[in-house]
Amino acid sequence: MMAQEFRYPLTRICLRSGTLTLPLGMLQVFPDDGEVAAQDTLRGGEVLLHVEGRQVSGLDEFFVEHALEVNDEIVVKALDDGGLGLTAVKRVRKPDYHRPEVLGRLIDEVAEAGVPMTEGEIRALHPDVPTGFPLRQALEADERLTLHQGRWQSSLALEEERRAVERAAAERKQAEAARRAEAAAEAERRADAAAKVAEQREAERRAEAAARAAAEREADRDAARAEEPSPAHPDVQDDRAEAERISRASLNERAEEDTRAHARRERDARADARAAEREVAGEAESGDGAERFDWNEPVGRGFRFPWQRAKAKTIKSGPEPSAPTKDPFRLDRLGEARPSATRPTVVPTPRATLFPSDTALNSASLPPGDPVKTKRAREAFASVGYRVEGLAHGQLMLHADLGRRQHKVLLHVLPDEQRLDWAALLARRRESGATYLAVVGDHRDLHRLTAPADLARATLWSWAGVERVLDLVGTVMLGPVDLEPHFERDGMFEYGLERFERSVAKRVQEKGVVSTVLTRLAGLRAPAVFVIEDLTGDTDVSRDQIVRVLERLSEAPFHLISKVDNGEFCLRYRVHDALDQVAEYATSLRARLPERQRPRVRGFSDEEVTSPLDPIGADDVDFARVEASAAAAEPRVEERRPAPRPEPRVQPPAKGRSGVSEAREAVSVPASASVPQRTHAAPEPEPTPAQKRGGQDALFGGGFATGFGEDPDDEIDVSQVIDRKPSGRKRR
Repeated sequence: MMAQEFRYPLTRICLRSGTLTLPLGMLQVFPDDGEVAAQDTLRGGEVLLHVEGRQVSGLDEFFVEHALEVNDEIVVKALDDGGLGLTAVKRVRKPDYHRPEVLGRLIDEVAEAGVPMTEGEIRALHPDVPTGFPLRQALEADERLTLHQGRWQSSLALEEERRAVERAAAERKQAEAARRAEAAAEAERRADAAAKVAEQREAERRAEAAARAAAEREADRDAARAEEPSPAHPDVQDDRAEAERISRASLNERAEEDTRAHARRERDARADARAAEREVAGEAESGDGAERFDWNEPVGRGFRFPWQRAKAKTIKSGPEPSAPTKDPFRLDRLGEARPSATRPTVVPTPRATLFPSDTALNSASLPPGDPVKTKRAREAFASVGYRVEGLAHGQLMLHADLGRRQHKVLLHVLPDEQRLDWAALLARRRESGATYLAVVGDHRDLHRLTAPADLARATLWSWAGVERVLDLVGTVMLGPVDLEPHFERDGMFEYGLERFERSVAKRVQEKGVVSTVLTRLAGLRAPAVFVIEDLTGDTDVSRDQIVRVLERLSEAPFHLISKVDNGEFCLRYRVHDALDQVAEYATSLRARLPERQRPRVRGFSDEEVTSPLDPIGADDVDFARVEASAAAAEPRVEERRPAPRPEPRVQPPAKGRSGVSEAREAVSVPASASVPQRTHAAPEPEPTPAQKRGGQDALFGGGFATGFGEDPDDEIDVSQVIDRKPSGRKRR
């Protein structure tokens, strides 16, 4: 026998009958007829097989022990000792979730887990669930699961949680009701106690009043008896009258004390009742500062209006409380003016002291800045697009006006082998409001400033880095937007310079990719249909980069490529013709683009100011039509730019009676327009306001070239200065 291994896939017939039908390749492993003892390599038992031609039987128990199913395999291998080895191999099966029993097992696991899970978490725990399988519908169909707050949970657990929340809320409500009932009962008990005390005090008051009334009646009777004539001695009568007077005075004093005591008891009872009512209502009991009103107290001492109470609180909370006054209503100050609070006057900071740290920066102890290097830095950053403002001690303020966003950079030019005063520099940054702080210096001087620059959040720029920026400006377009990240961190020193060169190299590489693709396209015949593989060749350009470039070439203004089919493109015309058309389009568009211009304001010279002539006004300007020359109306494409605005030039008047006319004839007109010789004309009717505006626009803006929507062949309207009578306005 040959030591070979055979894999036999099982079918339903094999599993039901317990037999194998040997193929031709396996006939050499088994004998022709008879019994063969095979070894079970997994369980270690022995299987007795019966061979009859191509049929091998006796595998029923083997199939059952290993729980083999359809498409499982049996590996038959000849062992070294001459026997046969049988190995059961089960096929890896993915569960079919379309079958109800498989889907039921999945839902059972989710329901029994008791952990809220989202649909994505369920799919992550069971990666064998197909992507397009409707798992959400299957979970919704099961009553045991409920979607709550984006997670599938057991309905029983969720219901139990809801019940627990409801029970907790009910318990809180019951506790709150019990607390309120207990507070109401306590208030009621206090009110009852206060009522009992009040009744007891009322009874005592009545008893005392009855006793006083009895005493008064007894005193009246004694007085009546005393008034009766008596034969007694006069001295005895005087003593008796004095005793009665003393007795009556003592009774009156006692009655007054009883009345005051009764009033105090009633006041205390009312205070206790009010405190009980406030406690029932849930209000905090006021302290000593609470306002109380009592009819037995003077109005000026106990009563306060709301604004007086607020003022009293403010005065009480202050450091020095005001002394009490005997006149709370301030009646002694009636008729006086109301005191007004004086507002502090804000004095603007003088310009000389706007930056207090300038004293330190410009002190004699500090070395002056290097003007040569300061000029070098000014020219370098001005060429990049910054507006440079010179400051003291070799410092520059770089302004980047980017429309909706702006930033300022305080740039300090460090002289060679000199120390840097970081305290003064940081103070200057705070006072100037600069966004970033940078130090430009030699490479050797910047090494010792690395650590303090990190602490001060300043960036270091070496002269080599600045020169590198100027060298690369000619290769790529660079501006303040490209340099702002380097002012924010890393600067242009060592790692910052490397990062800047990598970013520029990436941009140059993108241009190189476009150049490579155009070079490959130039080698194709146009028009022609090609695929991406025709452009790859031996270049290092990836397929994705080529696709992006082709998509860009299919759009305006190129329209060089059109997509035909999946992976196929059409070269519509030659690359050389396409580049020529793009160049012509760019040149034409550049000639038509408007340029920002600022209006010029021209002042009079000393001679003009001292001259007795009036300046030319709108009323002194008449209107004429001037033919434009062909050269001015149709400039070349390369030179089609807005011409400079003409400036009226008034020459000194000539001596004589015609000085006014000669002075007004000296106003210059644009060189691009041919103005005929002015002739004296009779006064014309007053022009309309629209004509006045048109004439002024033509006079002060008639020298502009075409490019803003006008036809080059149109005539240009400018004004012609004519002789008019003086307007009668005299210079004061």
